[in-house]
Order: sequence, then C-alpha cells, then structure tokens
Amino acid sequence: MQFSGHPVSFFYPWRFVSRELCRSVMVDFRDHGADSLVIVQEWMERILNDHVFYLDLLEMVRDAGMKLFEVHAPNGPHWDLSCIFEGRRGPMIDGHRRALCYAAETGCRTYTIHIGAGQYNRFRTPVRTIREAALRTLDELVPHAEKLGVVIAVENSFEPPNTPDEVLFLLEHFNSPALGCCYDAGHANVMAPAPGKRQELYCSVMKEIWDGHVVEYPDALDRLAPWVVTAHLHDNDGYRDAHALPGSGTVDWPVILPKLAACPKLISVQSEVHCDRAENEVTPGRICRKFAELFG
Repeated sequence: MQFSGHPVSFFYPWRFVSRELCRSVMVDFRDHGADSLVIVQEWMERILNDHVFYLDLLEMVRDAGMKLFEVHAPNGPHWDLSCIFEGRRGPMIDGHRRALCYAAETGCRTYTIHIGAGQYNRFRTPVRTIREAALRTLDELVPHAEKLGVVIAVENSFEPPNTPDEVLFLLEHFNSPALGCCYDAGHANVMAPAPGKRQELYCSVMKEIWDGHVVEYPDALDRLAPWVVTAHLHDNDGYRDAHALPGSGTVDWPVILPKLAACPKLISVQSEVHCDRAENEVTPGRICRKFAELFG
C-alpha cells in the first residue's frame, strides 16, 4: 500500500497475539493490500533481550510475504529521551544504539522515539530539565544513526514536554539528516483548537497533565512539516487520545493528507490504530480497507 508514492506500514498489538497466530494476522494484512509492518516497541524490547525471537520474527515476516519498514522505539520513563536517572541512562542509550542497529539490519528507515513525559506527569520535573536530558541523549544517538542510515523521528504528543515547540527545539538544535519528526495526527488533534471546543470536555488525564487548562497548539503540521519523515495516523474526538480508525473522529483528513504528502523529507506513513481497546474492535482487513479508502 502506498500514500502519495510513500510506503504505508501497519502497527498491531502483537503482545495480545500468540506466536501461532502471528503469521495468520500478518497474512490477513497481506491479503488486504498491506506489505509493510512496524516493529512495535514491545517487539523491539523483546528483540534486545532474545535473539531467538528476532530470528523467529524475521522468518514469520518472510513466510507471510511481508516486510519490516519502521521501528517504534521502546518507551516509558526508563527508555524515553528525557530519562534523567543517571543509573539508567547508560543502559538506556546502549539499548537504543543496539535497537538502531537492528533497524538498519532489517531495512527499516525510521526510528520513532518519545521525548517522554513520565517525569513531568509524576513529579512535575521542569520542562527545561527534561529538554536538557533529551539533548544529552540525542548527542549520543544522532551520530550513531547517521552512520547507520536510519532517521530518528521524534514524536509530538500532548503533554508539556512533548509539544510541537519542544520537538522543534530538538530538531533545530541538531539540524541533522539523521533526525526528523514523526508527526502524530491524533496527538496533534488533541492539542488543536477547533470551533466550539471546550476546555471542560477534555478527559481527566489531559486536565491533570495541564493543571486544569490545556494549552492548545494550532498548525502543528505546518510548523513541523520541514522535518516530518514519517507519520502516525489515527483519529479521536479532540479531547482524548483514542487511536481510533480514521474517519471516526474529528481529524480533518482532507486538510491533513495533502499537507503531509507535501512534506519534503517524508519517507513513509504508518497506521497506529489500536485494536486492543473495546471502542476499537477492528480487524487487519478493516484497517487496510479504511486506509485504502482514505488514500484513494
């Protein structure tokens, strides 16, 4: 499947699928027009600790007639760019360096990573402290990615340490071909102002993160466009992160998609529809049909 001449890769919650069923799910994607999968964060964490699993995964993907094209880095407070715990930083950086090697070895072009908001959300660690930790981490990772030919893609999210402003700061600071942006359409939609949008309707998580008043960010894609190398495509109602099928929420796809297609550094786009939530009971076939329709 292609979007404006760029490959489309598909996320799936593989942690809920037995090894015996993995190949069947992959074949289901293939039979509905997909040819590329994302190495999701759970897969990469397992790869880093279990080389036999890595070999099994390569075999399953090959036998299903699929390929691996993108990586989502392991995430969480012990993996994010903003990890501030000195006892963890060494193993974290080493893990990402090894994961970037696996990305290059499997032919994956981008490596999506979070700045991270765990420290902010739990302890209100200052955004400046988080930014400085992210700079230190990227100082180590960007030269490694350059040598491997993989682009680290920093993802925008909806917490103060992950706003478009913070992503842009990192990108402009390094100004490297090995560092770009993963534009997350769903996250941008949560942060975007809209006619009639009301602060009191934001979900409790958003209200807590922003201490009762969410700072909205218009035109995130316009600002990030020069740096966008890949994108996470999913939908929501503008008040919470749902990772729902495109068309089921308020993301303005007729506006977003032409802008995305025009991004000068775009390598690929990704479905990041979550299938493991009650409100998102969707199959690989339904996901593929929806994206084929969206890109039609």
